[in-house]
Parts: sequence; C-alpha cells; structure tokens
Amino acid sequence: MFIIRPCYTSDAEEVYRLLKEVYYPEEPLTKANRLQADIPGLTKDIIPQGHSVVAVSEEGKLVGVALNDEPPQSFPNIYTKTREDIKFQELFKYMERESRVLKAAPGALEVRMLAVDTKWRNLGIATALLDATKSKAIQARFPFMMVYCTSAHSSRLMSKLGWRLLYSLSYSRYLEEHPSGIIVPPEPHNHCKLFIYQIDQPPVGDMSEDRVMSLNETVLRSNMLVRN
Repeated sequence: MFIIRPCYTSDAEEVYRLLKEVYYPEEPLTKANRLQADIPGLTKDIIPQGHSVVAVSEEGKLVGVALNDEPPQSFPNIYTKTREDIKFQELFKYMERESRVLKAAPGALEVRMLAVDTKWRNLGIATALLDATKSKAIQARFPFMMVYCTSAHSSRLMSKLGWRLLYSLSYSRYLEEHPSGIIVPPEPHNHCKLFIYQIDQPPVGDMSEDRVMSLNETVLRSNMLVRN
C-alpha cells in the first residue's frame, strides 16, 4: 500500500536517490547517452516551489515522485551540469519553438521528472502522482500542465489519461538537421513527444477557503489514493 503526499524540502535526498537509481538508468535519453545523475541541485531547486508530490510506502519509504516545475523554468540544466547538457537544452528549446507551446499552453506547470520504484510498478502510482499534480495545479491556479515524454511508455500513459499531444519530434530527423552527438534511443523510443493538459479551473467565486482546504486534503491525505 502507498500514499500520495506533497514533496517537502526534507525529501530532497530521497528524491535524488530515486532519480539516480530509477530515472537515469531507465529514461531513454539518459540511458542511451550514459548520463549520470549528477545534479542533486535540480531537486533542491524545484521542490521548494511546493508543486511536487511523492508516493510513500506504509513503512515511510519514498517509492515515487513527480517533480513539477513552475514557469519560468527556474533550473536551466536538463540532465547534467557539464557542457554536454547544452545539446539536450538545444533539443528541448527546439521543441518549444516548433510546438509553440508557450502560446498553446501559457503558464503551464511542467512535470519535469516522473519516476516510480521498479518494485512498485503496475499499482497505479504514476497515475496517482499525476492526479495529485493536477490538484496542485488547480490550487495554484495554473491554466495548463505540460510534459515532454522521451519514453514510448510514458507517451502511452499520457494519451490514456487524456492529455493532448501537441508535438512529436523524431530524434533522427532532428539530428539530420542539428547534428550534436546525441545518441538516439532504441525502438520504440524514437520520438520525444510534448503533451499538454488544460486545467478546468473552478470559477473565481468558488475559490473559497473551504474550496482551497478540499484541494489541500486531496493531496495531503494521499488523496484517499491508498492502493493495494
């Protein structure tokens, strides 16, 4: 069983551990390019914004995280603090320009990293984390959410959950025009897809103290999302 709760600054080291053990070895671009998780500052910079959420076991172990970054993106690095990171920055900036996401989804809360412990897969944790992220977005009055999916698996999840595919980029086509040394992940992870989700905001008059409290409870009390 697990619960979903807000991510606190005290969770930073555990979040970094999960990203290092799960996200970097499995995320197609980081795996193909043999990148190491050397930016614990990413977690320490984003978590204090107050929009990230975690999944925790009954024993208190952190088993999942949605690291959510408010606009404008406060941490410029994508994967590393080395010069190698620039080629990935350029790829995502290219997608930002070509998709016109800043016009299609202005002021979007970005799901920067979504990771679930390998032993806790297929329990609905990723979906629960995204549901909690939506509650956070409603509470903070973000009009949209967005996510760049480098994995075919995460792309299928976002489609299943009703997110809108705004733009799909073939790595091979991009590298033909912008040779940068990025290693293309193997099939089926041959595209990076940008999804957006429009938040159905309650009317301004409905944002009473009681309404805000109910949104807080949705996140704090594991959203009543305690799963077996």
